[in-house]
Amino acid sequence: MSGWGNTLDLRLPGPDAPLEDWWSLIALADRWGGFIKKATRACLSFHRARAQQLVWEKSIAAQLARDDALAPIDEEVPASEPWACDKCGMVFHSKKALAVHATKVHQYRALVQHFATDGTCPCCCRSFHQRSRLMAHLRTMTSCLERLRACFPPLPEAMIRELNDLDAAHTRDMKAKGWFSTRALIPALRGAGPVLPPVGSPEAALMLSRWTLRRPPDGVPMFDALEGHCALPQGSANNPEVSAETDESSICFVVQAKGFIGGTDDRYAMGGLARLHAILHIRTLCFIHFFSGFRREHDLQACIEGHWVQGVTQLFCVSVDYCLQNANGDLTSDANQEWWKDRICSGAICGVGGGPPCETFSAARLLPDGPPPLRSHDHITGLPWNSPRGWNQTHLGSVLMRFILKMILLVARIGGCAFLEHPAFPVWALHRRPSSIWSTWVVRLLRRLACTEILTLDQCIYGCPARKPTTLLLVRMSSMVVETQLLGRGGRCPHPPEWHKALAGRDEHGAFCTSVAKIYPPALNAALAQSVANFALSFASTGQRVEPLSDDFLLMQSFDFVECTKVQPDFYG
Repeated sequence: MSGWGNTLDLRLPGPDAPLEDWWSLIALADRWGGFIKKATRACLSFHRARAQQLVWEKSIAAQLARDDALAPIDEEVPASEPWACDKCGMVFHSKKALAVHATKVHQYRALVQHFATDGTCPCCCRSFHQRSRLMAHLRTMTSCLERLRACFPPLPEAMIRELNDLDAAHTRDMKAKGWFSTRALIPALRGAGPVLPPVGSPEAALMLSRWTLRRPPDGVPMFDALEGHCALPQGSANNPEVSAETDESSICFVVQAKGFIGGTDDRYAMGGLARLHAILHIRTLCFIHFFSGFRREHDLQACIEGHWVQGVTQLFCVSVDYCLQNANGDLTSDANQEWWKDRICSGAICGVGGGPPCETFSAARLLPDGPPPLRSHDHITGLPWNSPRGWNQTHLGSVLMRFILKMILLVARIGGCAFLEHPAFPVWALHRRPSSIWSTWVVRLLRRLACTEILTLDQCIYGCPARKPTTLLLVRMSSMVVETQLLGRGGRCPHPPEWHKALAGRDEHGAFCTSVAKIYPPALNAALAQSVANFALSFASTGQRVEPLSDDFLLMQSFDFVECTKVQPDFYG
């Protein structure tokens, strides 16, 4: 946010900031009244976005519950899941038992113990008077911990043991008085002093190098001693997701998975009754590619329409994007969303797919030279301190994301095929708690359906100049999984690092380097089109008569919704 006065040009304090930050801001600024108004508008935007997301999540859960396909996420992994230690191979009944073993046998120490020396936080200059309270502060304020890790090396093992002995004595003393060790007998004080340089800045790197020379670390830090994995096989019903290793709160995200819930009458099955339902209800082999962008050679529409099922029935594809159809292609419109919902439910569409805009989810926003982040895992609908422009961006991205996921659920219910493409979860930025649709509650519900599969690949295996890790949610497109896993290293990159073009920074023309990966490579389009054709072949192989697209239905190509409805009002039932 800019234009806040002549004195300051900074963001508003975050929701975790103490009131003293606001008092200092008001005292120094010449137009502090505007700050309050902007904070009010940001607060309204924040709660409005969260309410809209919650209503949508409840509607998805209600639909799955009606179809008897709602599986409680928290109950899928049993309490007695086996965890194996990677250092010695011993197996334990829980992750907590593994941590106790690593602490006693492999000298594991929590991450915050390597960066807390006393009771004062060097990042925010707050004094907590005791090291245990400082460590509790660092566990919740990840921004402070990140700056400490960027500016200081981990403490030596001998120093950590000495400090832990002092903490143990403090804990015994507090326990004798009837308190926990983190009990605040004296309120925290806010001190004054220079703040640490931001993460990834040259100043932080210089400070880290100087402190490393002054206090060299001894070998591997003890927080690396917690190395283990869940002994259940990946992708099974009891272990469908990857859980990131963090101290207190882990982020569960989907990498590779296959669903297992068929629902009522196997509505969400891969074949069987679901396939029979599709044969009886889907009347047109028309695939809709949402968020397609401008038409180009070898795009998805051209690849799909190049297929003929058994030499008789042609596949049709319609590309939908605002840049092609303007207002009629505006997928944020309630009327247009309802129109597409009716087309799917009436059997006029056999499948949908697309990659919704990822600019607000992009992990490039976490890079030092990238744009500022707009979302996080804890605030998936938008950060509370976003500017009005940022809220407009996140609102648009959230609406489009909810739209495509709703369309995919509808297609899954009628027995059709679908795909959703989005960047893979950025594991390299796990400590920043990044935002990703693959860690959201709704996606983790949808991936449990028996007709869905989650596939993570690197687009460089299909000819993309950058590696671009990508995850696909596929509905009844198993051939795409099989074909992709035959390439590279099971679908992952087999190239040396110097082979790829970086997606960070700007090119010589000043444009962001991420633009090279905005469109699908031709080979990826061909693979997706072949998988759609394989799905359509199941209709032709049954002898079921599939209606060709009429001239009136082809008006969808221009998206004149009103005329299309007037010409043939009963076509869709």
